[in-house]
Formats: sequence, structure tokens, C-alpha cells
Amino acid sequence: MGKPIHAHHHSPGVCDPDDDAPSGAASGNLSQPAALPLQFLDIDLVSSNKVAFLFNTEAGTTYQLQYKNDLNTTNWSAGPNIGAVQGLTAYIHTAAGALPDARYYRLKKVQ
Repeated sequence: MGKPIHAHHHSPGVCDPDDDAPSGAASGNLSQPAALPLQFLDIDLVSSNKVAFLFNTEAGTTYQLQYKNDLNTTNWSAGPNIGAVQGLTAYIHTAAGALPDARYYRLKKVQ
């Protein structure tokens, strides 16, 4: 049986990209499309050390995949930076070894 994979969300289904402001806020500029909320749309365990992610992204933005194995710890571990185009981004993360029984993930907008 596969290992459980958990996505960390600040509110149901939506990750706060800045950790200090609600996501999905619309701009007053009507010529710009509203930003899609930063959220995992799908997370799948591909193998004992690979996890596949599908998430919404903005063109020209870089995201950092972060993780922790215990939600009671304070700090998140930095994973890879992921460059993106507008729309859906699929990414497969390969861990150095077998994944633990539980791991929590979040995305953070870094630029």
C-alpha cells in the first residue's frame, strides 16, 4: 500500500502564497486577468521516492516546493524552485531516498 501524501493549505483548497495575505484577491485593473488561486489540484505518489504535483501558476513566476514530515515542527524544508508558465503546471519531485510515512507539502511564491 502507498504512503499517504498530504497537502498543506491555509484555507480549504487554497495555499496562501505569501503566508501573510489572503490569496485570490482581484486587482482593480480590468485589463489583467484575475490571478488563479495557488493550490494543488492533484498530488500522486508515483513511487517510493517520487511525488507528482499539478497546480495553477502565473507566467513568469517562480514557486518553491516546501515540505515537512510533522506539522508540529515550526520550519518548512525548502525543496526545489519551479519556474512556471500561465495555467497548469505538472511537476514530479524526486526525494533523495524513500519518502516517510507522512509528508506535508506547500507551494510558496518566491518571485
